[in-house]
Amino acid sequence: GSIDIDGDGNNDLTSNGGNDSYVAKFDSNGDLVKALNIGGSSTDYGYGIATDSNGNVWATGTFWGNIDIDGDGNNDLTSNGGNDSYVAKFDSNGDLVKALNIGGSSRDVGRSIATDNNGNVWATGFFEGSIDIDGDGNNDLTSNGGNDSYVAKFDRNGDLVKALNIGGSSSDYGSGIATDSNSNAWTTGFFKGSIDNNDLTSDGNSDSYVLKFSEATSIDENVAANTVIGTFSTTDPDTEDISFTYELVAGAGDTDNDAFTIVGDELRIRESPDLETQSSYSIRVRTTDAGGESYSENLTINISDVNEDPIDLNLDNNSINENSVANTVVVSTTGPDTGDTFTDPTTITGNSQNDIILRGTASGETIQGLAGSSDILHGKDGDDLLDGGAGKDKLHGNAGSDTFVLAPGMGRDIIFNFEDGTDKMGLGGGGLSFSNLEIVGSGSSIGLNTGKTLATLRKIDDALIGADDFV
Repeated sequence: GSIDIDGDGNNDLTSNGGNDSYVAKFDSNGDLVKALNIGGSSTDYGYGIATDSNGNVWATGTFWGNIDIDGDGNNDLTSNGGNDSYVAKFDSNGDLVKALNIGGSSRDVGRSIATDNNGNVWATGFFEGSIDIDGDGNNDLTSNGGNDSYVAKFDRNGDLVKALNIGGSSSDYGSGIATDSNSNAWTTGFFKGSIDNNDLTSDGNSDSYVLKFSEATSIDENVAANTVIGTFSTTDPDTEDISFTYELVAGAGDTDNDAFTIVGDELRIRESPDLETQSSYSIRVRTTDAGGESYSENLTINISDVNEDPIDLNLDNNSINENSVANTVVVSTTGPDTGDTFTDPTTITGNSQNDIILRGTASGETIQGLAGSSDILHGKDGDDLLDGGAGKDKLHGNAGSDTFVLAPGMGRDIIFNFEDGTDKMGLGGGGLSFSNLEIVGSGSSIGLNTGKTLATLRKIDDALIGADDFV
């Protein structure tokens, strides 16, 4: 039939036969700017729409037979049999840029579409049998039985990047998809029985599912500084372009650029990562071909947990009665490292081995690493003094007024949780004074230098650091 979209009493669209999909654009006041129908002589449905950062519009749905998408009277897509899904891209003026069908000889339905921060497009729906997604005449997915859900990722030009199906031997349906700020894709639908090698099993007839797909790279925590995270590669439609350069650039997702370097085509991390301090990093990288054409993308690096030794000691009772019987338990200690020694109640000292992790209690302590080791020291709720000694150490303050010791020759320490106005940097001799320190801000980090870096303060503004922070 016909529909009035702007409420003026006049029909704006007339279907080509049966039901048609429609796409309508309104301005910021809600006034109709453009309307077009997507359909043919059979029944066609629109289910999902999304916009990208360039103002383009992406739509998905399902159709039978043939459909005209741009309203020029010519069919733009023909189904492969039964009904097919469609994905259509329009520019900001509503003009058709690209159209493709997703389907095979059976029933295939597109239900939802989304875009991510990198301009990629994600679509989901369900299909039966086998489907061709990129239109090259070859099947890209085959269902595991009955209907399966599909998830397809396209680049900003609408070219297929990857496709996967979600399903088991029963009928399974994809119904929704969305992306988050890190360009992860989240999809939902429902299924019967079990799906994907028994990753999920329904509790009854049909259950919903929620799945997350990530393009992120993962590395273990505590890998050494300058470890190679991965090697870049570039996909370029110009086959003659075989040489590319890579660089970290400003833009969306560049939050942690300063934590990495690029050497050739290798991404390297500057400092050893600690999951408990930061579980993921976000960077933005640009690739440039020999002709100067470039492409930038936001990438995520996740930090994987590694089973570590205990790092805490608590004493729930600090007094006993005189004349208590022999072998009365006062405290039982499990050290984080077989080389660690614990002396008097206010001093905790490591030895010369690496990977010492020492943590204070609620009282104020002096927490010391020793020469030749890369230590991790944690204060707790008291007023602690943290002295890493020689070596590249990680010093973590906590509640209380903590003092972090700096001295020439102690190595390059990393200081976390420094609270301006509460904590202090203790200058440990060797002619070191505030006047001969150079304070250099880099992103969310501050370098304290005397010709070479003594320490790096993480996640603090360099404008806050002054002479009153040093003792």
